[in-house]
Amino acid sequence: VGRLSYTADAGFVFFGKSTAADATPATIFHTNHRVGYAINDAIEPFVALDYETQGSWTNKTGNARVARNRELTAGLGVMFKYYGNQSITVRYSGGVSGENRSATDSLNLKYAYAW
Repeated sequence: VGRLSYTADAGFVFFGKSTAADATPATIFHTNHRVGYAINDAIEPFVALDYETQGSWTNKTGNARVARNRELTAGLGVMFKYYGNQSITVRYSGGVSGENRSATDSLNLKYAYAW
């Protein structure tokens, strides 16, 4: 839609059994959404919305129950594109809502090279 862009993904993280903790952590589901606006060919600020949830599971060594957890985060960032196949992205993310986990409060830097 012209200079406006939307990207999204969703996925799962499956864990095998951990022999160190005698546990099999529950599967994680995550989804990430970005809406950006290309100011020009090199600069694209964006807003982000991310969600992640993990089911409850038991660490059998200590018989400790790990509660189901979830978090919704929002973020702002800017991607700087150069040489047509490289970019550097700076982004801040903060927890909006969540349960049974630490809230996200992060500043991230990402370099990407596409070939």
